[in-house]
Amino acid sequence: MLILQLLILVIAWASAIFGIWSKDGINKKVAWTATVITSFGLVAGSTMAVIESGRKKDAAAKATAHQEVLNERLKGLSNESAAQKQRAETLLQQLRLALTGTALSTLEIRWEFDSVPGHVLDIFSIGDAMEHAGRLSDDEIDRLDETTLSRLRQAWYIENVLEPMMGILSTGNTDLNKLFSGDVAKAIAAFSGGVPSGNPDDNWFQVSYDGSRFHTVFPLNVQYTSALGLGKTEDDPAWALDEEVEGGLAGYLHQKLNYGFYAGIQENKTGFVFTWKYDMKSLERASMGNKNNTAAFPVQFHFMSLVNPASKDYIDILRQQPFDSPSADKPQAENWMVHSRMILIPNEIEEAAVVYNVERMGIYDRMVEYSKYDHPEKLFEYTLFKAKMKQ
Repeated sequence: MLILQLLILVIAWASAIFGIWSKDGINKKVAWTATVITSFGLVAGSTMAVIESGRKKDAAAKATAHQEVLNERLKGLSNESAAQKQRAETLLQQLRLALTGTALSTLEIRWEFDSVPGHVLDIFSIGDAMEHAGRLSDDEIDRLDETTLSRLRQAWYIENVLEPMMGILSTGNTDLNKLFSGDVAKAIAAFSGGVPSGNPDDNWFQVSYDGSRFHTVFPLNVQYTSALGLGKTEDDPAWALDEEVEGGLAGYLHQKLNYGFYAGIQENKTGFVFTWKYDMKSLERASMGNKNNTAAFPVQFHFMSLVNPASKDYIDILRQQPFDSPSADKPQAENWMVHSRMILIPNEIEEAAVVYNVERMGIYDRMVEYSKYDHPEKLFEYTLFKAKMKQ
């Protein structure tokens, strides 16, 4: 670049000198004066070009040195960050190893779904409408204390939203008009923005769920010797029924609220999240099979959903199912159902939370052959899910 600048200056100087001496009737004294001035200009311009070139080289050298220093710092930070990450992973592995010898005393499960179509999320509006109708159906219910009413709303949501959504995941059927009957469209329109204002009776819609009650059979160890029926209230009777409260509001509340775990489903910006929380007493009451479960989870496991399974059969259902490809004649699930995320938190230790990528494998038939002379008999259908630990 410097050579090019000097060449341009020389050409400009030569052109100027030629112009000075090529004129007719030239005054030599003036011509020589102009030549000297032009030559001084050439020298000054060349000197400035050389100085500027040197300055730019120095600046480039300094910038390069500065960049090298920054690169070294970034490399050091990167190595430090990698080392910190490695230390954190080592500590987490040590924590999980310690949990293998620790009894499972509490369990929280979060199952997350993204990119859920709007017409599926309308189920939350239906649930709100059914809760609203439930409160209006009995003045005694509407006058309950806030704690009892909150628990009753949770029980209604299990019946009216959580279990129907599990049915959608299990069957692949997303048509709410085939799952619910009554004023479905009016309920969705009225409650799509939350509980409407105005006279409550004007938004009292009769809607009922007509689909099957699906429950998730969830293993508590890798050997499939212990399991939970997630959200199945009858597996977790928290208190006995006294004869004098068999009927009326007290009997109704006992029927709806007689369980100790928490189960819920919440809508978010792009989908929804199932949440189940079992404390020590609920785990003891609701789990079937081996009660000596540890707080460590396997790298990969299967679980399934099916219609109202009997608790006595949980272990057999899990251990006897062949994990084959789903039958070709089963309906295909929408993409948002196929891939999801699950988080397991043992013993209320958030640092020990394990994240799994969950894949919906498909719908299977449970077949049995009673003898070699009989055709296989179908006992039930189930939807299989595979959970693989996220690394």
